[in-house]
Amino acid sequence: MINCLPDADSKSMSRAPIWVRALGVTVLMQVVSAFLAQAMPVIAPTLTDAAGVPPEQVGHLSSVISLSTLWFLVSGHVLLPRWGAVRVLQAGAILGALGSALGLGGSWAAMLAAGLIIGLAYGPAPPAGSDILMRYSPRSQRALIFSIKQVDAPRSRCCRSSLWQCCCASRG
Repeated sequence: MINCLPDADSKSMSRAPIWVRALGVTVLMQVVSAFLAQAMPVIAPTLTDAAGVPPEQVGHLSSVISLSTLWFLVSGHVLLPRWGAVRVLQAGAILGALGSALGLGGSWAAMLAAGLIIGLAYGPAPPAGSDILMRYSPRSQRALIFSIKQVDAPRSRCCRSSLWQCCCASRG
């Protein structure tokens, strides 16, 4: 068997600087959180049809997501110093997964509850990501690093729009 990978002791094996890894993780978490927060309104016509409510109710679902995100941004700032940015990001990821599963339940009440949970899940991503990047990024690279972080939320909106519409169209 041929082994193309260097040994763990090899000097040639280098790791990316910690700020590159921190940027990758925070961007990934922000993209996934934004994807979840914006996915429900995109697939809402399919969800409202399954729940038996008129499609005009989509606005209520979007409002619940936005209001719960705002609630976290206003009142959740006490969690960062208490739990730390990484734990807050992890809690947001868990909430996002739970909210997504709940939203597929088929009832309108479950979708509204899922919107509330998903909004709370998205709330930690921007402040926790910024906290991590401020701690680990070199001062000379901060403008570039924060620009990269900011551009990925709109990128996730493009991906989510295309992906969710294709998935909904293929499932009928």
